[in-house]
Amino acid sequence: MRKTVFKNTAASYLTVALLGVAAGAAVGFFMRFPADDLWGLAFFSSQTLGFWFFTTSLIVLFSEKCHTAAINAGVYVYLMFFVTGVFKYLQNVHNTRPFFFDVFFDCLLYGLIPALVCAALGAVLWFGRKRKIPFVLLRFAPALCILAEAVMFAVVLFGGHGLFMFIVDVVCFFAYLYIIIINSDFKKTEGDNKK
Repeated sequence: MRKTVFKNTAASYLTVALLGVAAGAAVGFFMRFPADDLWGLAFFSSQTLGFWFFTTSLIVLFSEKCHTAAINAGVYVYLMFFVTGVFKYLQNVHNTRPFFFDVFFDCLLYGLIPALVCAALGAVLWFGRKRKIPFVLLRFAPALCILAEAVMFAVVLFGGHGLFMFIVDVVCFFAYLYIIIINSDFKKTEGDNKK
C-alpha cells in the first residue's frame, strides 16, 4: 500500500474513534427499520458483516504500523458496538432487567470480544501492505468475505427481502477492490520496512 492515513498519533486515534461512533450511530439508525420487507434496512444493523469488513479493513490497511492497525481496528469496532449498545438500551428502556445489567453488558461488554478479535485480525491483515505475493493475497481476503456475503444476500432476495444489503455489499466489494488496486504499489512500499 502506498498511502498511510492513520498514524501513531492521538489525532489519528481520535479520528478512528469518531468513525467508530459514527458507525455505531448508523447501526442504531437502521435498527428502527423493518427487516422483512424488500429493502430490509434493518439487516444493516443486525445481520451484515460486509460493510464492517470494508471499513475496518481500510482502516487497517491505511494504518502506518502494525500496532497502530491493531489499536485502530479494536477502537473502531469497540466504539461501534458500544454506541449500538447504547441505542439498544435506549430502545428497550422499559425492560424489566436491572439498569446495571443493561449498561454493563449491553454497552460496556457487548463489543469487547469482537474488538479484541478484530484487533488481532487487524494486526494480521496489516501485513497485506507488503509487496510479497502471500501478503498481497491477504490484502484481498476482505473482498472475498464481502463477496460471499453479497452472494448470500442475493439468495435472500429470492425470499423478498435484503435488497438494500445486497446493494451495499456489491458497492463495498467494488469500492474495496478499486481502493486497494489504485493504492497498491508492487514495488517497495512503506509497509515493507515497518513492523
